[in-house]
This record gives sequence, structure tokens and C-alpha cells, in this order.
Amino acid sequence: MYKHILLATDGSDCSCRAAERAASIAESYGSKVTLLFVEPLPQLPYGIADIGVTEDYVELQDEAGASSRDAAIACSRSMFDKRGIKFDRAEARGPAGDTIVAVSAAIDADLIVIGHRGLNAFQSFLLGSTSERVVHAAKCSVLVVR
Repeated sequence: MYKHILLATDGSDCSCRAAERAASIAESYGSKVTLLFVEPLPQLPYGIADIGVTEDYVELQDEAGASSRDAAIACSRSMFDKRGIKFDRAEARGPAGDTIVAVSAAIDADLIVIGHRGLNAFQSFLLGSTSERVVHAAKCSVLVVR
């Protein structure tokens, strides 16, 4: 039923549960799996460009992002390794929701599996959530795991 699953991960507890569900589905259907980590664009503090340290600041954020990426992927990788499921790994930069949808279209995924991030009602009202954006914008099925 599902030929290609895109698993979006950020290392949270919810995304680890999503990896478990994606592994189970992939095992049942013999699906191809792509594991995606989306790194947000570097956020420069107000006025930092004016003092000329943007390149160093972005480099520091890149180094910090590499360690968080490796930690985020570790949980999902172990889930697939335990079950002997092969997967492709993809990384992208940008706004998480839009990037997940774009990657899913580019790889022709027919299922996106994503964890639900626990925003409170006020945060969700102000910011929305990545899973909401993916559900509304994706052209394929989306499974949100709590």
C-alpha cells in the first residue's frame, strides 16, 4: 500500500515514537523509507550583521546543528536497524513544515510520518505547528504520531 515513506525527525520523544510507527509500516508493506532531518535557517540576533560577525555566528550555529542532527537521527536509525529495514537519509534547511512537504513531493513519497510536537494552545495559536502545516499542505497521506 505504501511504497515510499518519508519520516521527518527532530529527535523528540514524539519523533522517536513516529520512527517506531514508520518502521512497523515499512516492515509490513516492504516500503522504501527516507529519514529526513530539517535544520532551521540560522537566526541572527538583532543587530549582529551590523557588527560584522555573521559568518562566525552562522558557523557556530552550523556546528551546533550537526550535533543535534546526529542525536535526532540516532533514535530513528536504531529503530530501523533493529528491524533490519534499510533507509535513505536526507537533510534539508528551511522552515520545517514547508521543507517536509517539498521533500515529500520531490521523492514522490506516498506517506509522511511525523511526530506531534506538544505546543500549548497559546503557542499553537501564535505559531501553528509543523505537523499542522504538513497535514494541510501535503499532497499525500500524513500520519501524525503522538
